[in-house]
Amino acid sequence: MMTIISDATGQVQSDQSLGPRNLSRQGDERLLNDILKILPENEQKPSRKSGIATLGANCITIKPNISPRVQTLFDNNKKLKKLFEGQGKLPVDRNGRKIDTTQSGYDYSLVLALIRAGVTDPQELAGVLAARNVRKASPKRAGYYSKTIEKAMSFAQRPEIVEKVSTSDTCLEMIEQEKHLATANKVRIDMMYLASIAFIWFQEHGATCTLSNDKLSFCYEGVGYQPDSSNSAERRAYRAFMQRQTGMNNVGVQGGIFFDSFCNLVRIHAQTCTGGTWLYTAKNAVFINLQNTLNELLCITASGVRVITNNSNDYHISMSSAQKIKSFEYIQDLDLVQVLEKIEHFLTDYFTCALEMRTFLRDYILASWLVGFSGTRAILRLIGPYQCGKSLFMKQCTCLIFGESFPAQYTEASFSVNIAQYPIVLWDNLEAREMTRRLLNLFLVAASGGSQEKRKRGTDSETVVETAQACIVSAGIEPLGTQYEELVSRTFMLECSASNKMRDGIAEYEILEAVKTHRNSMLSAMAVLTSRALAMFSKGAMRSAMQLLKKHFPDHVNERCFEHLALMYLVRLARDPQWNAEIEISALSDDFLAQVTALNTQGMIAKNAGNQTAQLLTLLFQKCAFAKEGDKNVEKGVKPSSRFKEEYAVEIDDDKCLRNISGATLYAALSKLANNHKLPFDISSAASFHQRFISQRQEIEAAGFKIVEKRRNGRTTLFDIHYLWPEKQTPAEAPEPCIPSPDGAAQLL
Repeated sequence: MMTIISDATGQVQSDQSLGPRNLSRQGDERLLNDILKILPENEQKPSRKSGIATLGANCITIKPNISPRVQTLFDNNKKLKKLFEGQGKLPVDRNGRKIDTTQSGYDYSLVLALIRAGVTDPQELAGVLAARNVRKASPKRAGYYSKTIEKAMSFAQRPEIVEKVSTSDTCLEMIEQEKHLATANKVRIDMMYLASIAFIWFQEHGATCTLSNDKLSFCYEGVGYQPDSSNSAERRAYRAFMQRQTGMNNVGVQGGIFFDSFCNLVRIHAQTCTGGTWLYTAKNAVFINLQNTLNELLCITASGVRVITNNSNDYHISMSSAQKIKSFEYIQDLDLVQVLEKIEHFLTDYFTCALEMRTFLRDYILASWLVGFSGTRAILRLIGPYQCGKSLFMKQCTCLIFGESFPAQYTEASFSVNIAQYPIVLWDNLEAREMTRRLLNLFLVAASGGSQEKRKRGTDSETVVETAQACIVSAGIEPLGTQYEELVSRTFMLECSASNKMRDGIAEYEILEAVKTHRNSMLSAMAVLTSRALAMFSKGAMRSAMQLLKKHFPDHVNERCFEHLALMYLVRLARDPQWNAEIEISALSDDFLAQVTALNTQGMIAKNAGNQTAQLLTLLFQKCAFAKEGDKNVEKGVKPSSRFKEEYAVEIDDDKCLRNISGATLYAALSKLANNHKLPFDISSAASFHQRFISQRQEIEAAGFKIVEKRRNGRTTLFDIHYLWPEKQTPAEAPEPCIPSPDGAAQLL
């Protein structure tokens, strides 16, 4: 150990009295020399730590002295000068570690900086330290300078971190070398230092850190890990990865320090990104997760399609993998015409809807990647009897999008998760009796592109917002939710028939295997069509298509879905071999207009068939007519018409008209009628009925009524409701209305 005897002025202190109590704190030269002579040679150890360079055991005197070489460094390097003056150090370093800004911390940093600048003479370094501390109120003790210089020299002898990273093939090898070095020097292993060099090693070998929607990800070799995920399986995967790469685990205090320090570095260096699970729509761009081992994304823009790296790209997009969707490969040199023919042969030709509607169904699937540009995402509903080919269509779509055919049925909980993660959700065998209020809300959220908020797991005060981004395709025997106008107006209904089946003798298994075989080329074609549609979208083609739709169909039942229809039309135009992005849409094709007209017809039929108010009004008038007809057979006692009036509290005159009836009175009569006949009536209050009666007036009148609205005293709204029976048809000959039963089947009353 180096012994330094000095005072603030550099003069050696001495005292004639050598008693212990008169020994100054700076030390006495004669006393110390006498003690050193008495000590055995084996006790005069050069250092407590082997493997660290020492300055020798000779006693040297340090005077405040700044050599010309050091003064030149101060003049040319402002950072060194500030360190000498006790300035310039930040509270934390770039890795988030706290920096020592005390006087001794500045001393150490100054000596280390001078050593790295080439000043290695201990006498010269000690002189600089003495000069820096000459004006301090409490001078340092003897040995402080030697320890500071020894510590700085020992650290300076370590190889640079960059050199370690470049010379180590694996992170595990580098960490083992550091552990061996610490063991040889008999010093404690610094876990924060190990975490720092491990993080730098991963960065130098292509690792990336991203933060998307408060979700921290660490990606290495194409695989993403979540260090602080709330999911135990994801945390386990991250810990297993770290143990394999670094040999460290989070068990014990030292392992916990390493893992926490590494995770903090990931968070500090994380790049804020946006993105989704499998599909993400940005401004004039669509991103698809290829889910391959190279961790690549498909970037689709108006200028073309290209493959980019996930997490580290110019768009700052970070996308997580989707569990149910298999990876696919984008084919650069694609023969689009040939692939479109395969889509026709293996998909469109096996659709069992009407022949003229098959291309509409095909375009709905091909435009599913563009739904992010539509305010309303139309729901597709396939209806028809059993064994009419609905399930085959579902399997074809799952093979194309997901890469595997699987039963497309969900619970309410799983359905809410799927509409937030996947671009299209297919639900087979969903019948009207299964449409709960909760499920209806989920359908409406997905159709409107809205969000659902729920409580975050493990907390009582935080919430999680999930944004729906999926197109919903459902299949069943009857129309779905026809009593809800808000659902019918967002639904495209297509009828399927067994008579439209392809009779070529090819097994269903062969069809699905063909779709899987050509999946890469089909999805690549979808990417090209999406790019072309985006090019037309940027030129204002979508706006032109919407204007033409509104011109041709001012009262279309699916008017709120015109944005979706316009996108489908752009995809149809993109299929043209002579396609041009500068095309101006001045008219819609005849086949497309015919398809939109068929949608309107089917939608109106569903609305009228599902209008519970119109059905109950028809039954109410018929019961009154039957009661009056029965009066002819009653000579004594209470007549049927009187019992009808007493039971329902309404009176229908001979002109088949309910006059001056309020919404509350009509609601009470229809509720009583529905209860007596066990018919569905989903309106729970007179106020709700009044609003729905006004909003559904057009559909009710289309069912055979004429409604006259008038006000009493300027406040109360009253109605005159006329039932328009044919003049030559008697009540007994009137057709019996077809009213859906609660389980969805139809029954005649």
